Amino acid sequence: MPAALPFDRTTRLVARGLGISGGDLLAGLRPATPADLASVIALRNSERGGPALWDDEAYLPWRYRLGRREAGFGDLWLVEIEGELLAMVGTEDMSCTLNGKHLDGLHTMDLLIHPKARSAGLGAWLNQAMFERGEFVVAVGANDNSRGIVQRLFEPLTPMRTYTHPMVSRTFVNRPGLGAWPLVPLTGCIDLTMKAWRRTARWFASSRLDVRPLERFSDDTLQTRCDSPAFRSEPTDLNRRLFDNPRVNYRAVGAYEGTKRVGHLAWRIGTHPQRGRELTVADLRAGGPNRPAIIGTLLLRALTEAAALQCAAVRLLLQERGLERLLMRYGFFHPRRQVTHIVGLHARDPTLQAALLAAPWAMTECVDDNDGF
Repeated sequence: MPAALPFDRTTRLVARGLGISGGDLLAGLRPATPADLASVIALRNSERGGPALWDDEAYLPWRYRLGRREAGFGDLWLVEIEGELLAMVGTEDMSCTLNGKHLDGLHTMDLLIHPKARSAGLGAWLNQAMFERGEFVVAVGANDNSRGIVQRLFEPLTPMRTYTHPMVSRTFVNRPGLGAWPLVPLTGCIDLTMKAWRRTARWFASSRLDVRPLERFSDDTLQTRCDSPAFRSEPTDLNRRLFDNPRVNYRAVGAYEGTKRVGHLAWRIGTHPQRGRELTVADLRAGGPNRPAIIGTLLLRALTEAAALQCAAVRLLLQERGLERLLMRYGFFHPRRQVTHIVGLHARDPTLQAALLAAPWAMTECVDDNDGF
C-alpha cells in the first residue's frame, strides 16, 4: 500500500486546490445539525439524479446525531466553505476490548463530494480528518469513486462475502434470453438435494436451545467473542438499529439456554428483480462454547422462515474468518465469481493497528451503510 501524505500536507494541497487557506478548510469541517438537513438532502439528491426511494428526512436523523447527544449512531461531518456544502462523510461509533483495553473507533460511510470539488482530493482529506477523531477507523465496501481511497489509506482486513443458500434453483439459471428449459430437470434434482441437505443439517444444530421471536431487545448484552472488535450491541442500540429503522422492517429471534440469551438472528425480506423474494440475514451473533451449534440452529430458523415465505434464496453477508465449513454444512456457498465487500482499517498507533489486523473481526450486514435498502 503506498504511503499517504501526512494530514497537514494533505490539508495544504487540498486547500490550494479549492483556492482557500488550510485554516479555512479546517474551519469548514464540522458535524451536521438539523439546520443542515435541507442542504445535505439536496446534495444527496443531486448525486443520485433525483430523490431516493426512501425518505432522507426520516433516515438521516435516525442514522446520525445531528447535534443530539443520545440520538443516532455517529456524526455526519460536513465541509462547508463560504456557505456552500462541498462534501460530507458519515461516521458510526465503534468500540472493542482488545487485550483488556477499551478502544473507541469509527466506521466511515456516506462519503459524498460535490462535483466541483472532486478534483481537489477532498475525499482522501475527509478520511484522514476522521483518523484524527478515533483510535481506529474502519471502512466497509467501496464504490468506483472511493475504492482507490480505501486501498490507499487503509490496511486490508478480511473482506465481507455473501453466502447463498438456494431454495429454488431454477431462479438462478432462468435469465431472459437464456432458454433455460433444458435445465428444468436438473434444477428439480438440485432442489430435492438441498431439501435433503436441510433435513440432514438438523443433526448438527442444538436441540437444547429455545428459539423465540424478539419484539424488542430487553435482556443483557450478548457476549460473543471477547477478543473480537464489535459494534455497539447494547439492547438500546440493537432496538434502534433493527426495529426503529425507517427504511426497512426487520424480524428477529433470540436463542436461549434457559433464561440466558446466547445468540440472535435478524433478517429482512426483499425482492430480487429476476429471482423474486429473498431472505437476507442482517445480523447473526452467537456466544459461548456451543457457538457453532447455536449459529447452525439460527441458520436453520432462517431457512425455515424462507421456505414458509416461498423465498428463492437465503443470503448471508459475513466477514468472519473460519466459518466456511460451518456455513457449507448448512448449505451456504460463496461463488468464486461473486464480488466481495472490501474492508479497510487504519489506526494511528502502528502497534495497535497490527493487533487489530490480527484480531478476529466478525461483521454482518448491519455495518453496511445501505441499512437494509
